[in-house]
Amino acid sequence: MSFFKPSFDDDDDVDEFTSLPKPRSMIRSLLRAIAISLAIGGITALIFFFLLLKDLSVFDDNHNHLAALLTWKNKNNTVVYDQRGEVIAELFTADHIFYPYERLPKIMVQAILSIEDRNFWHHPGFDPKGIMRAAVAQLRNQSATYQQGASTITQQVVRYFLLPKEKTIIRKIKEVFLAVKLEKELPKEKIFEIYANSLFLGSGAYGVGSAAKRYFGKDLEQLQIHEIALIAGMFQAPSLYNPHRHPQRAKDRQQRVLYAMMKNGLLTRQEYEEWSKKPLVYKIYDPWKRKQAPYYVDYVIEDAKKILATRKIKNQGLKIYTTLDLKMQVFAEKAIKEGEPLYARAEQESPRLNASNNPKASSQVEAALLAVSPLTGDIIAMVGGRNYKSSQFNRTFQAMRQPGSAFKPIIYSLALDQGYRWSDVIFVSPLTLGDGYRPKNFGDEDYLTEATFLRAFYRSMNNPTLQIGEKLGLSSLITHAQRLGIMSPIKPELGSILGASEVTMFDMARMFSVFAGEGYKHPITAIREIRDQDDNVLYTAPAPESVAQQVLSKEVAYLMIEGMRQVLIRGTAQKASALSQWAVGKTGTSNDSKDNWFAGFSRDVVAVVWSGSDASIPLGSWVQGSRLALPVWMSFMSQVFAAFPPREFVAPEGVVRYQVDDRFGNISDNGINMWFLQTAPPSPEASLRPVNDDANFRNPF
Repeated sequence: MSFFKPSFDDDDDVDEFTSLPKPRSMIRSLLRAIAISLAIGGITALIFFFLLLKDLSVFDDNHNHLAALLTWKNKNNTVVYDQRGEVIAELFTADHIFYPYERLPKIMVQAILSIEDRNFWHHPGFDPKGIMRAAVAQLRNQSATYQQGASTITQQVVRYFLLPKEKTIIRKIKEVFLAVKLEKELPKEKIFEIYANSLFLGSGAYGVGSAAKRYFGKDLEQLQIHEIALIAGMFQAPSLYNPHRHPQRAKDRQQRVLYAMMKNGLLTRQEYEEWSKKPLVYKIYDPWKRKQAPYYVDYVIEDAKKILATRKIKNQGLKIYTTLDLKMQVFAEKAIKEGEPLYARAEQESPRLNASNNPKASSQVEAALLAVSPLTGDIIAMVGGRNYKSSQFNRTFQAMRQPGSAFKPIIYSLALDQGYRWSDVIFVSPLTLGDGYRPKNFGDEDYLTEATFLRAFYRSMNNPTLQIGEKLGLSSLITHAQRLGIMSPIKPELGSILGASEVTMFDMARMFSVFAGEGYKHPITAIREIRDQDDNVLYTAPAPESVAQQVLSKEVAYLMIEGMRQVLIRGTAQKASALSQWAVGKTGTSNDSKDNWFAGFSRDVVAVVWSGSDASIPLGSWVQGSRLALPVWMSFMSQVFAAFPPREFVAPEGVVRYQVDDRFGNISDNGINMWFLQTAPPSPEASLRPVNDDANFRNPF
């Protein structure tokens, strides 16, 4: 049977707290006793009379009446874990934390039975003596004393699951009849398990496990006796004894439970007095605190629905083991928060968002951060916006944005893959696209001069990039972008070379992960494993190495790493030069600064930051990726490096370094570091030569 079956003395009624009223006259007491006996006897006879009438229509098909209980399956919150096993969130519509009977603390079982149904292990489903005790108490008007109700735990379970709430004699008869039937169908341990886990206990809690969390912020096993007594006392009337609303009533009820436990031999008088005096310290339940990384959790819910082909994720008792690293998540959220002054400055500098013209401007510049592992594709941090409570729109994967110059690594990686070198020289001149659009270089500088591919890249020059892109061909560029992980459609237009086609942050994370991951592309992954409440494995993600695709040679990937290092050392991201030993990246700013990016990575972390307006409103000339997104990225990566010592990038065999003039492309002692395939070293002489000995201008190569 059970590990705990208390043996109570059925004839030993539980006494009152306070002194009883003075005895009444002998005659009056005798008449009352006779009346009580007749009432109890009549009720009992009536119940047994109806139990014998098997053909009574109200009891037809009684097995179906019990179906909801005979097939009862426990509800449990679905729990989401991070990669270290820390709880991220519990998902539920009604808060259940299931405890099988064997795991229920013994003292909790004893406390509930003491106050609710002390003869539980011995009665057949209803308790005539309990009915008599309740009637006596009512006639003696013991409203302020310990009372045990007339309904057994089995009756309460039947009433909760199967019967309407109105109080009628027919309902009471049904309740008793079905309780007796239920006791024949299920063991008492199972009935108690249903009771302890299903009934509403106030403040959104269903069952003792949830009540422990919501009232005391503890697991059930961590509760002390005075806290257990509080919860055990709430079954009778959870609204009436809710400690947040009625603390004194809750305390009085708790003391009645402790008193009942003492009378039933579970506590000594001294223990009763000690636990009665011990203060109850309540926790205010905050649903937001039960859900860390909310944007990520929303994404996991939708991902789990697709994986399991179901709409039901909450309250299913699932255990979802994810890729998130809660430490990294804290870093990401802090970095986004630290950007608040920058967002405010952007709003002030932007005519369309200026607070004087738009009272709601403070919420109109948004920011998001996505961090993944380049070695596995695992999402390790996700912040989809500045404030989840005000906007649940997840900008990391739901928003389509123009990447601007953050798209340029696609063009230059294809050029290097096709045999071009960082030292190759191109003439920088103004260009006009077919539709009359004339792109400008950053700062309108470096026109009518020479530049190596590397200089054009780290200074984020548009015109040389367009020339290189035209040489490579739009079709080849689009194919290359798709190969590197851009899943959003790329328009076959010249503007796409400069990042005019909209992409997601997921696209950018996949693409930059290829460079960080030695040319391998991994699917972005959020869920590693899903188990049901019985711990059966429902889904396991493929091993990263089994789904990785090498889409770029590790040599070319390393050339791109070194190219992006120059972006930090002397290019558009010089603010982050202190991080250039361990991290590299690329800025991006779309037309009118509608979208502002920085995407960068170390050997172990790829982080993409975006900032802009959800409505794609121009943010003004002050706003750039280097001013809005880069500082957020720097904050995040600095925290990561402080917590997890970074590793330097290692050049693969077949890649060599030279000092090269970054304007003319020749080997020079005064040059900068450039990396090359061993089979394609730079020229020892400049690629441009004088037209004649007296000329002071050069002829483009």
